[in-house]
Formats: sequence, structure tokens, C-alpha cells
Amino acid sequence: MLGLAETGKLRTPAVLDAQIKRMLADERSAAFAENFAGQWLETRNLDSVKPDPQKFPNGTGTARAMKTETRMFFEAVLRENLSLSEFLDANSRS
Repeated sequence: MLGLAETGKLRTPAVLDAQIKRMLADERSAAFAENFAGQWLETRNLDSVKPDPQKFPNGTGTARAMKTETRMFFEAVLRENLSLSEFLDANSRS
């Protein structure tokens, strides 16, 4: 990709689109999504959250599930090229 950027070909929408799709298809994009979401949304801190067992009797694994769901949704937003508002307004999405 550096070569494409140096030659100016990366400015071509079709070339840029192809490179973005290639990068998102790479397994390393999952690590990017996990790390970015972990920092931005502080999902890394969920391990220290202990749900109230009276309110959430089935709360075992809740933090892990919350982290996984957030990462997967963030990955979907990236892969489907959704706007940031789709991510932020997820509850209003039908």
C-alpha cells in the first residue's frame, strides 16, 4: 500500500476502496477493532465491574459478553462502512 500512496494511486477512489476492503478482510482488523474499542469505549475496564448479584443473578461472564458484543458491533460498523452515528445511535436502529 505504501507504493500505491507514493505513486498517488491511493487517491483513486476505486483503488482506495479496494485497499480498505483488503485491510478489513485481514484477520488483523479484528485486533484493531478490539484495541480501538477497548481504548475509546474503555471496555478494557469492564473486568473490574462486578454486577449486583441480586439484580443480575446470571451475571457470570457479563463483562466478557459486553466486551465481545461491543467489539463485534464495532467490527460490523467498520466492515459495512456504516456511519459513526449508526454506532452511537444503535438502540434506534431497526
